[in-house]
Amino acid sequence: MDHLASRYYAFKAGVNTDTLSLTFNNMNTGTLSVRLIKVRSGGGYDEQTVSIGNPTVTARITGFGTASIYSKVVMVIMNTSEASNGEAYTVSATLSSSSGGGESGGDGGGCFIATAAYGSYLHPKVKVLRKFRDRYLLTNTPGRLLVGIYYRTSPPIAGFIGEHGALRSITRVILTPLVYTVSHPAPSMVIASLLIISLVCFIVTCRRRKGLISSKR
Repeated sequence: MDHLASRYYAFKAGVNTDTLSLTFNNMNTGTLSVRLIKVRSGGGYDEQTVSIGNPTVTARITGFGTASIYSKVVMVIMNTSEASNGEAYTVSATLSSSSGGGESGGDGGGCFIATAAYGSYLHPKVKVLRKFRDRYLLTNTPGRLLVGIYYRTSPPIAGFIGEHGALRSITRVILTPLVYTVSHPAPSMVIASLLIISLVCFIVTCRRRKGLISSKR
């Protein structure tokens, strides 16, 4: 790689993956820099700088999957030198598969619509919903079935929500009774499930209406 040049590589997640490992070998020349752009499944992205001061460094991105936190990772390698050409780099990528068939357990992923509505999967209310999913839905067959349907249908809906500020506000209002229900000692799984289904139906209806309006125009 010549001076002040850069190259990028994009890694797209699959359904049955949960960790992307990037190993950098013998790149500690002092002129190479690595930055990772981790694209969120629900919209937005996180950035990470990889410190390559040692002969071999491995960066691990957990929650990497279409049913988890990150759907894509873009790796950017730069030669920061203003004069040094021919800088070599070696990177190996490894994907590890999850045993849950794409279901996200305690890794913090999967709540796409809530993440889009509240802006972060670390938001306290998103954590409440993840805890409810792990404790009350993933522990039984009907709950796992509902979660599976949600994972298959919610990513595009979450993306649509994330693009509209007003829709994010409406979604937060709709999620409020759900968060309140699951936050209390004896949450009703039936009520919570109905609220989730109602939210999904509401967003799907909005998208269909928007499509009809666009086609008429």
